[in-house]
Amino acid sequence: MPAEDEAHLLAAMARLMLASDREAVIEEGFSLLCQAAEGATRTGNMELVGDLADAFNGLDDDRQPHSRRTLAASELDRLTDVLDESEILREWRASKVDRACESLAPRFAGKVLHLVGGYEVVWADGLATSLGLAELRHHAAEKDKSPTADWTKGLDAERDVVVILWENIGHALSGNVKEDCRRKNIPICESKSGRLHLLGALEQNLSEFRITR
Repeated sequence: MPAEDEAHLLAAMARLMLASDREAVIEEGFSLLCQAAEGATRTGNMELVGDLADAFNGLDDDRQPHSRRTLAASELDRLTDVLDESEILREWRASKVDRACESLAPRFAGKVLHLVGGYEVVWADGLATSLGLAELRHHAAEKDKSPTADWTKGLDAERDVVVILWENIGHALSGNVKEDCRRKNIPICESKSGRLHLLGALEQNLSEFRITR
């Protein structure tokens, strides 16, 4: 198997195992995540490096063992350095983000964007500013540790847009959120984790959102 494909496979397996409720499985998943990061940097797959950096950032959580949080922080620093050194890729990704935000901003200015799943991301504030959002709210969740969806009771179809980050959310929670949103005609779609994936999902679903302004 090509090294780049192996890194993608390791990353996918790691995400599944990190969602387990068994500590031994989670620990093995973290080990695979580190291996995936090594493979991604070795093959120069900067897009995967960026996705894995988000994954390690999500492990900076009080519920994680101190040793895992320390290692995750170390890996995040290393991957961030790799991304910073890749000036061409950084400029390319920034250009894609800028173009997408410029296109979407007239439709989403003043909206409240809700991200459901995973943990808060480092680029949230910058994205909110670029899209002209009134607010970006991240409702943290894991596949096996989902909070309630009580916050959907306050959603307004003229104001709110919901995106489910399907890699990091349990079926019960995602199902409840979808049902509540469709009942209230709230714009909703699904996306992979990552800024470019999110912007792509928003672009692809504009017609269904019926956001015209």
